[in-house]
Amino acid sequence: MRITIRDIARNLDLSHSTVSKVLNRRLDSFISDTTRERVEKEAKKLGYRPNHAARALATGKTGLIGLGIGDFFHSYNTSVMHHVDNHLQNRGYQMLVQRFREPECAAKLLDWPLDGLITLDYPNHVKALVEASPKLLPIVSMGTYSAEITDHVELDLFVGAQQAMRHLVAQGYTRILYVVSAWGNRVGEPRRDAYFEGMNRAGLEPEYLLTASPTREMAYSTLLEFLADRPFGKRIEKTALFCFNDEIAIGCYRALMENGLRVPEDVGLVGCDDSINVQYLECPLSSVSYSIGQLCDTALDFLEARIENPALGRQKAIVTSHFVSRKSTADG
Repeated sequence: MRITIRDIARNLDLSHSTVSKVLNRRLDSFISDTTRERVEKEAKKLGYRPNHAARALATGKTGLIGLGIGDFFHSYNTSVMHHVDNHLQNRGYQMLVQRFREPECAAKLLDWPLDGLITLDYPNHVKALVEASPKLLPIVSMGTYSAEITDHVELDLFVGAQQAMRHLVAQGYTRILYVVSAWGNRVGEPRRDAYFEGMNRAGLEPEYLLTASPTREMAYSTLLEFLADRPFGKRIEKTALFCFNDEIAIGCYRALMENGLRVPEDVGLVGCDDSINVQYLECPLSSVSYSIGQLCDTALDFLEARIENPALGRQKAIVTSHFVSRKSTADG
């Protein structure tokens, strides 16, 4: 016979609700550690396994939240997955992850009985999901490219990138190259807009280096090729690289080192995302920073509110960014 929550509650003389919250790992509930230990010990002794199908029938909820996200190898995306999973575990939910590529990939999430869905960037995929959803599935879009057709949390990178550009100009850099993937080099992209505003304000000539993709490997090979034709050492301008993200900045850092160029003595270097990786290089990199925790927690709070009350008005918020100066842009 299958062991149920009611069996555990009866054996321990506890309420069904208390046992349910412990077994669903609802850390937001005020239950003592002693009680949690008693419940977990009894559940293990009896061989309790959760019956998700029964819970779904009883509550109308599956406890399953989807996350639509880009490539897993990017440190920004893995940090988002980590924060979302921690938040959901603490609230008694499970996470289902779908990697986004084409909009058709997003529709695969609708094959699952989700209580709600979080998406990171990819606004066109969100639009496809809204159009394809047979019911009003709660969806919250978050990121630099959030979708305004649903609840959303926007990550504003313009302010931090603007501060980065003003810092570089103030440090006396007169040649500042924007290193960006072809996809990211478009009008309306906040980092690009901040770069061109900063260059125009300083009366400097914009110059950019395009990579095929926003990865450290591609940035490394692209800058190596660039330096072979136009080495920085033969120019008299004080030069810096303003990079689309930290992945590109790390690839550029490696290419500069292999060419005997010192950071910051020969070339200044700025990234974006302020990932843990850039803080532990031999020369820690300056970067545009923001709170991934705030981004994810706000989006998930919106989602829970939407699940509980589908009639809520549109929820929206903005997470701001700021520039963090480190050794890579200090006076050489």
